[in-house]
Amino acid sequence: MLQLDHAILIGAYLAPNSAACDIASTLDEWVGATGEHTPLVIVGDFNEEPCFGERWNHISGFGGTCAVCNQNGVPQPTQWSGTRCIDWIWASHLLTIDKVRFEDVWFSDHKPVCFSLQYSQSHVWSFKAVQTRKWTAPPNVSVQEWKNALKTPWSEVTVPPVSNTNQEWSDFCHIAERAHLSALETCGATVPRPSRSRNKGSEFQVEAANARTFRIAQQATFKELRLRKLLGRIAEAQNQQSRDRQPPAILIRRIFSHPFVVREGLQSLGEAREWAQQELRSHVQSTQTEQLQAWRERMRNSSAKPLGCVAQPPDAMGGQVPTVWKSIRQILLQKPNAKLRDTDHALPAKDLRPIAIQSVIWRAIASAWTRRPQTRAWVTSWVHSSACGGIQGKSVAHAVDRLLQDFEKRQGKVVVFQKRLPAAASAGRHFDPSGRRHQPFDSSCSPHWPHRPGVASKA
Repeated sequence: MLQLDHAILIGAYLAPNSAACDIASTLDEWVGATGEHTPLVIVGDFNEEPCFGERWNHISGFGGTCAVCNQNGVPQPTQWSGTRCIDWIWASHLLTIDKVRFEDVWFSDHKPVCFSLQYSQSHVWSFKAVQTRKWTAPPNVSVQEWKNALKTPWSEVTVPPVSNTNQEWSDFCHIAERAHLSALETCGATVPRPSRSRNKGSEFQVEAANARTFRIAQQATFKELRLRKLLGRIAEAQNQQSRDRQPPAILIRRIFSHPFVVREGLQSLGEAREWAQQELRSHVQSTQTEQLQAWRERMRNSSAKPLGCVAQPPDAMGGQVPTVWKSIRQILLQKPNAKLRDTDHALPAKDLRPIAIQSVIWRAIASAWTRRPQTRAWVTSWVHSSACGGIQGKSVAHAVDRLLQDFEKRQGKVVVFQKRLPAAASAGRHFDPSGRRHQPFDSSCSPHWPHRPGVASKA
């Protein structure tokens, strides 16, 4: 789905089987939830004639389908060796679709359908948050030189008079800001411009953002993508055979000319599918092992140290903290397969995942507080021996090591742990991808939190 200001462009694919019903139902809900002032365009391979789009005409009360037609207005076949028009466009506002045509290229066994989207919106206002200035040393300045540059401004600082917590936090931010700017000038570094950042402790600000495009980082390896694409082509060919249809010649040719199939000398679709599935499982397993090993190395080499300005633990502060420390910015992300309510066409809370961002100062305070001898003695008096993280001598790296060892011992079973353990991991519950079953939970791993079904997640 692509949103262009108020217009929404949806790319869809309906498989030629019963599974398409779920996708069509989802499209029905989106069409029903879209207002008459929001142009909606659905384009894709529907594996149905354009008359299939009449269902959305009835749902929305307006709209229609567009396809490449001949001089008599008859939709043309969209497959090079086909006889049906299965690639077309449905638009809630037909006047926005113009110049529907074929491109004279091969896209699998389909002819690409191209069109122009006519939309009157010429400028869209968008905004982004202004980031606070970073109190870090310039990259071309040595650590010792930076420390010497900070000594002078901090030595001239006088303690502000006692006031309320919010004012004291604001005064500290101003003092630290002046010291940082003074150190930058001493080192001859570039001073940040106010339009690019804002002072620490200042009010939240936004600025106009220029439109841009970006590409989401690909997590899968190139080999995994090729294997999945090969499996998709094999599944499509076998699906055509199961319906007593002859798979397109170009599809069969691309399957058996695939480098993997040629190298292994595979002679049938069944052999190719079985080999590709096994190869994909082995490749994903090895990739996950490498990622766990890299994660373990990062955890071993990382060290979270408290800031030098934190002198007192929270319990010595009388419960008084600046308001900005307690403020949270939260957004709600839609979960996969979320469904709109029939009553108000809104998403229920259970289909949303809240993501919150709080002040980083809390991490520094927690680090300082857990390093006190009194805190460590209190933690060891009740925490279980298997817990890791926030405990002296038992970092999260120990939990990662345990996860990796458990993963390797069971040869492909994915280790999972309870979500209710915030900074600890237990390697007692295992998930078998082939059988989709959970093995018995070892209560010795985490007895101080009772286990409940449904609170485990994949690591």
